[in-house]
Amino acid sequence: MRRRGWSMAAAVVTGLLAVPLPAAAGQAEPVPGELPALPNPAGGCVPASSTVQRGQGWAQARMAAPTVWPLTAGDGVTVAVLDTGVSPAAPALAGAVLAGVDVVGPGRGDSDCLGRGSFLAGLVAGRPVAGTDFAGVAPAATILPVRVTDARGKLTADTIAAGLRAAVTGGARVVLIATSVPASSVALRDAVDLAVSRDVVVVAAVAAGSGTAAPPVDAGYPARYAPVLAVAGVSPGGGLVERSAPADLVAPGDDAVSVGPSGTGHYTGSGNGVAAAYVAGAAALVRSYHPALPAAEVARRLTATAAPLTAAGTGAGLVDGYDAVAAVEVGAAPGVPPAGSVALPGVPARPAAPGRALTVTALLLIAVTVTVVAVTVTRIRRRLPG
Repeated sequence: MRRRGWSMAAAVVTGLLAVPLPAAAGQAEPVPGELPALPNPAGGCVPASSTVQRGQGWAQARMAAPTVWPLTAGDGVTVAVLDTGVSPAAPALAGAVLAGVDVVGPGRGDSDCLGRGSFLAGLVAGRPVAGTDFAGVAPAATILPVRVTDARGKLTADTIAAGLRAAVTGGARVVLIATSVPASSVALRDAVDLAVSRDVVVVAAVAAGSGTAAPPVDAGYPARYAPVLAVAGVSPGGGLVERSAPADLVAPGDDAVSVGPSGTGHYTGSGNGVAAAYVAGAAALVRSYHPALPAAEVARRLTATAAPLTAAGTGAGLVDGYDAVAAVEVGAAPGVPPAGSVALPGVPARPAAPGRALTVTALLLIAVTVTVVAVTVTRIRRRLPG
């Protein structure tokens, strides 16, 4: 009878462990062609998307931002988005967007006809919304929208410079510039110097070639300036998504999912600007968790903890928000990195996906309970007559 009791328990345990577990957070696969690409309207404004993202696209899953949120979600950090403006009309950006400023015309920055700025802002700080798994990297951060483009989405070195100054004076601690231009200007150089003097992290996409043309000679401006963190986008395979100059750091830049300027639906977008938005979100996480860390150290922490890639032009590698936040600083001593650098062996363990961890724990508790019951029943039956 004891052997039979244990056999029953073992069978129950085996059956329980055979039950499929929920997928770990960040592992859902996108459905190809499910979402429309962010349009580039010849006239009028970008409409709301009618398609809602289900699960996570590869880019969001690769960023794995929810693993950082128990430590920080970007609280207290303002990220300026220098682009076409940012609309708070999409639910994921409701309550996240300040009034902002328009440096190319009168008015504020919190409207967005072309949709690009809102898309980028969603990647940085999109809030979780019921009915979809989409969220930005730093969903507790605040967006300062700064419109630096004309009605066709074009910009110049001087409009970027004006936008950067407005971002710095507006209190931004991280600035996202999704486009670099071929030539700089005195105004842009001075604006970068101002950002450095005010301890602001400036993240800029590197310039990209088009068609079959050769790659750009350099990263463009402001990405070419040393204090600026120059970013390029990569595909799931680790190669550059655009014909780009070498970057300091890379991030997902192919078929990323984000919001439009209105509505509950989502669009996809690709390019170096998308990657720069992910890095700006990671910078917001670091600035929130390490508020006393200077801007230069924030940038170095992001590059020091990146995952190296083999493709040319990918710089330090793929940004890793969790390691950038949680890596342990080490002091100067013989045989160890200089003071202030990051020692990866000291990084706290990355938290397990909550759903799977709870499920496994529950199964083990059930298994133990079944085993105890089986043994107890066996003992009772041995004492009964007949």
